[in-house]
Amino acid sequence: MAGEVRAPVPGETASGATDEPRRFDPGLLFDVLPDGSVAYSDSAGYSIKLVAGDGAPIGTIARPISPEPVTTEVETTARDSAMATFERLYGDPANPQGPDRAPPEFMAEMVAEMRASIEAMRFNHEIPIVVSLRATWEGGLWVQRRREGDPWEGAVGVIDVWNSDGRYVGTLPPDDPPMPDAFGPDGLAAWVELDELDVPTIIVGRLPPGVR
Repeated sequence: MAGEVRAPVPGETASGATDEPRRFDPGLLFDVLPDGSVAYSDSAGYSIKLVAGDGAPIGTIARPISPEPVTTEVETTARDSAMATFERLYGDPANPQGPDRAPPEFMAEMVAEMRASIEAMRFNHEIPIVVSLRATWEGGLWVQRRREGDPWEGAVGVIDVWNSDGRYVGTLPPDDPPMPDAFGPDGLAAWVELDELDVPTIIVGRLPPGVR
């Protein structure tokens, strides 16, 4: 399964490593290919690095797609969205989703700190393109990317398919199929779906040869 951790931001000092991360900082997205090599993305651009199991560089696959810049309008919208979500969950002390059992003075202090944190939100200068990536059983790559204008949270985007030789095969329609949670042999793929009670169901299907 692919993993995701936060990558250090260029110019970020060690003393700030525990601070709240900047909005739109690129994460480290990766998956392991069948031969033990690793494909990973750690920047805002469309650049997937390939390294051997010992860390030796193999190559890079890329597409000439530029990240969307973070403008003043984007920053304002992001802050407003975060504040609206916060107010919906915690702004009303009677809201059962909020910590309404806490002492009033503690609640007031916590709410003030969270509002101040949103107002002081920092931003990366670009919105990362790559949303997730998976390696197929045959050694290809599926790269899910955000399109300009897509929502920042939970973006569906589109999936680019690359074969085991690093050749771009094509782009799948949005969410058809969605990014698999796991690939298997002979074109098998699995998706985990949650119902309204968050009970998981594993759906298994077989992909056509051209996108394996």
